[in-house]
Amino acid sequence: GKLPIAYAESTTLHMLGLLHVKFAPVWPAAVRVIVALSHAQEGPVWPCIEVALTKSMQRPLHNIATPKDSTGIIDISSKKAAENTIIYDHHVRCFSWEASRGKNHGIFTSSDKERNGQVSRHVEADDLTRFESVWSIMENAPHLTSTKSKVVVPMFFNFMLSQYYIFH
Repeated sequence: GKLPIAYAESTTLHMLGLLHVKFAPVWPAAVRVIVALSHAQEGPVWPCIEVALTKSMQRPLHNIATPKDSTGIIDISSKKAAENTIIYDHHVRCFSWEASRGKNHGIFTSSDKERNGQVSRHVEADDLTRFESVWSIMENAPHLTSTKSKVVVPMFFNFMLSQYYIFH
């Protein structure tokens, strides 16, 4: 049978929320539940997936405080400078990795390293992991890719633009 629409939406949102939890065994199961729901209830499930896909495509700038001038208005030039700093840092890391021929593991330092095999319950999965998990929904649900191609294809091209054209 089918779940009521409210349950399908809330279950989908809960499973998408589980993709934020830093506990890898949960991710494939959450993706399978979302895919199963999308087969049975595409209508109410798709908007939730679409929002998650859109959010996963955005650059992670949440760690940067939005600079404001003395009047409290957002300083656009400082915000652009902060974005450019992130891009520059990423660029430097890429060159460092290539120069070391894959031997420089120091560029993968993390502030949330495990301590004695324990990870704090307040630690979230990183942006790349969430990105991969959300897009694995589309990999496992080809019917969504074909029926929602008018939305998915532009998202994919925006991804290609932001990931590969950014340094050129």
